[in-house]
Amino acid sequence: ILIYYSIIPGYLNKFTFTFLFFVQNFHKPYDFMFWESWSLAIEEWFYLLFPLMTLFLLKFRNLKPFNSRKKVYFQVVVMWLIIPLLYRISQSSELLDTDLYFRKLVLTRFDTIAYGLLFAYIHFYYASFWIKFKNLLFVFGIILMSSILSLDIQEISFKQTLYFSIMSLSIALLIPKISTITITSYWTTPITYLSKISYAMYLVNLPIFHILENSTWSQTMPHLSLLMFWLCSIGLSAIIFRYYERPLMNLRDKIKFAS
Repeated sequence: ILIYYSIIPGYLNKFTFTFLFFVQNFHKPYDFMFWESWSLAIEEWFYLLFPLMTLFLLKFRNLKPFNSRKKVYFQVVVMWLIIPLLYRISQSSELLDTDLYFRKLVLTRFDTIAYGLLFAYIHFYYASFWIKFKNLLFVFGIILMSSILSLDIQEISFKQTLYFSIMSLSIALLIPKISTITITSYWTTPITYLSKISYAMYLVNLPIFHILENSTWSQTMPHLSLLMFWLCSIGLSAIIFRYYERPLMNLRDKIKFAS
């Protein structure tokens, strides 16, 4: 509706239906609307395919490599770590834009979420290791992340392949330490609430920005425009969280415990 009435930039075409199935950026870039949804497609397809692959391999539990949930889970995680990297390597080219063809495609970024599941595996099955080495892992993660961010890497093939793997790993290394931190202060409640609505803010902030950008007073009263941007982003995100995200998460938990 916003695009149809030229309130925000973008255009509708024969590929608009792809958003219904989260395939707008499955294997090639898109450039016509709702650009920030690229990460949604990656998440939805991963959350669908990972459990399906896990359930499929569990059907072969009479075979030694797949005779336990622990083994199957780990094997599927490793596959999701390796296959996207190999795919990026096979597609790497100086002729392709790194942001559009590697950072924002479904097939090239599955491993990003898989690193989180790898550390969930460590946390669940090797809790003592998780606690014992949390500080060391945190320091190593910071060093690894800082090194990658500070280096002026001009090699295109590295940026299109290993860069994403290393960055995901460096962030995952911070989780053991961060997960054990407990802070109680005046700011705890608002910060926690903002973290809960942050993904909705990520999805709505750009349309709100474009709406305010086209307003008559955005140039004459920039400070008021900025204030309105924050208020609208937080307010709309809070509504989405309360009436959409949280009810669905509650429904998910009910189904999980019922089954």
